[in-house]
Amino acid sequence: MNRTTALLLAMAALLAHTLAIHLDVAGHFAQPYEVAHRAYHLARNLVREGSLAWNAGAEGSWRGGLDAYPSPLWVLVSAVAERLYLPVNLFTQCVGLAAALVAIVFSVHYEKDRIAGVIPALLLVTSGGFAAPAASGTEAPLVGLLLVLSFVAFQERRRILFPAALSLLVLARPEGVLIATAFLALAVGDRRRAGPDDPARATALWIFVPAGLTSAALLVIGDGHGRSLYGAMIAAIPTADGERIAAGLGYALDFALTASVPVLLLFPLGCLFAGRLSSVGRRSLGLGLLWVALVVLEGGGPPPFTLALAPALPLLAIAVQQGIVGALDTLVPALERLAWTALLGCTLLGAFASKFPGDLGPIRLRGLHERWLETSAAPASFGLSALRGRSSLGAEIRHVGELRDLAGFLREYVDPRYSILTPWPGAIGYLSQMNVLDMFGRITTPDGRRPLPPWPPQRVDLVAAFEQGADFILLGQLDLREVPEGSGELSVEDELYSYDLDPDDPERLARLGRALELYEVVTIPVRGEGERSPPRPFHLLRRRDLGLAPELTLRLEGDILQVDAGAARVGADRPGPGHPQLVRLEVLVLDAAGERWFLAPDGSLVEDQQVFARTGLRLEVGDERPVRLYTGPLGQAPSGSRLVEVRARLVNPIMPKSHRFAALGEAAVLSL
Repeated sequence: MNRTTALLLAMAALLAHTLAIHLDVAGHFAQPYEVAHRAYHLARNLVREGSLAWNAGAEGSWRGGLDAYPSPLWVLVSAVAERLYLPVNLFTQCVGLAAALVAIVFSVHYEKDRIAGVIPALLLVTSGGFAAPAASGTEAPLVGLLLVLSFVAFQERRRILFPAALSLLVLARPEGVLIATAFLALAVGDRRRAGPDDPARATALWIFVPAGLTSAALLVIGDGHGRSLYGAMIAAIPTADGERIAAGLGYALDFALTASVPVLLLFPLGCLFAGRLSSVGRRSLGLGLLWVALVVLEGGGPPPFTLALAPALPLLAIAVQQGIVGALDTLVPALERLAWTALLGCTLLGAFASKFPGDLGPIRLRGLHERWLETSAAPASFGLSALRGRSSLGAEIRHVGELRDLAGFLREYVDPRYSILTPWPGAIGYLSQMNVLDMFGRITTPDGRRPLPPWPPQRVDLVAAFEQGADFILLGQLDLREVPEGSGELSVEDELYSYDLDPDDPERLARLGRALELYEVVTIPVRGEGERSPPRPFHLLRRRDLGLAPELTLRLEGDILQVDAGAARVGADRPGPGHPQLVRLEVLVLDAAGERWFLAPDGSLVEDQQVFARTGLRLEVGDERPVRLYTGPLGQAPSGSRLVEVRARLVNPIMPKSHRFAALGEAAVLSL
């Protein structure tokens, strides 16, 4: 088999690997990661509004800026798709796949005349840490390509290709500025070693001018909070505290245990200490480890297959190749067998990380596999469990699918002039088109506050976030089908307050309680795209003064009671009618003796407080015609006393009647 055929087979294998693992629950090609939607949101604002503000048209801390996604190049790539009316998510995923495939080509640039030349391709195509990011919709595969392309062009002194690739790398990620500095240091070292007698070995320093100008521009351009766009992120690297470094080291450990390539770094490291590692090996190893070190100092990154470290894989694969070549060139049979055995074992390890936990045919490995992939050393993202490998990818795909479904509901039924506070601003912001506030202060912040670093996840001033007065608040992604009706297992205050700066401070708890009093919990039916199953219910906090809770009216004609629901009348400036919501109807009847009776669906009155006149209602009211919720006979009180009053109210379907957030809107009262 010639080299070209082997390379084509490797590219086909990577494509098959990516398509096999990037599937949603329905078996379709899954959507991009949640964080990628931030770039799409900025790109849409750039194309449609001519602004890189997060919330176009907003002011102050609500506005946000380009720092919402620290990759100007990827925002521009997304903007190209937006401008050409192409599906941005699929376009960016195709660009990522193409970049990953081309990166394989440049990773096998060395050792072309021996079988070891295809080692980098073998490692990359079998590594889930490289295959998964290829379809992530993020800039990670493009950054990996630019990194390995810059390396190859630098080694071969390509005076046009190198400055172009390095400038794009700087534009793609803030870490590119420091990588460019490292390349400059290598070039200065080359010039010193070359001397006046060997000018051919010297690297011309003028080729760093484009990357230098790009870096200077990005260090001067301000973000939405009055800081340097790249300066804030770069300055945070040398000031990393112990907690952030610990989180970053846990992230690097997950990288080593799932990407397979880092395990084989023992070979280039051994050859380095033995003085047998080539210049290509030393430099690729140094630059790859520099990228890893920068991510560690940043506290890690998005969890699916350690996405932030994926760009380093092509360089590390080249270093592994050079290390194995050095081991093979020793002509020691035992070392040769060890090298090939380790290579085979790590490729199997990488492939096994791309499998959901389970047995391997008749081999009982499920328990070990679960412990490996379902116990991450890095902190978990908000709303997700700490997972590794395919488990983390599966969780991210499900998470994004639910968020996109929810955002689609908001876009269809909720006026875009409303604002929503959410822990996941990417998909919600891009698809709902509402004004989105970041609950964790990474994009938008309360007045007078600086954005928090994206990683690791940390506690926030939740009270200040709530006091911004968002119209809606997304609490979480609890699937309410798993909560027994009326169990009271959902405690809104406890679920939220566990993420506050000081959950033990009674004064802060009181402030949070006062902020919550402005809201009601509403349960909404969210249907997935193309799903035939019943809608999934989700819950939101909604401001009471929006007037989106239905207004009930009661009418008694003879012994027939009618309960109607219509749009509340809170002023002409209310943006549109209410949205669909899931409710139960409670009808309470008082008699002359002061006894309380509850109306059952058949019209009888009972003492049981858990009885509702109607359950399982999907209520959607308009501005013109009311919705009839109940019509039927109003029975007699079992005590025989005369009935004096009827009260009707809507109750949240997941909470007991006594819960402080159970009622929706105001109760309607009818005196008899």
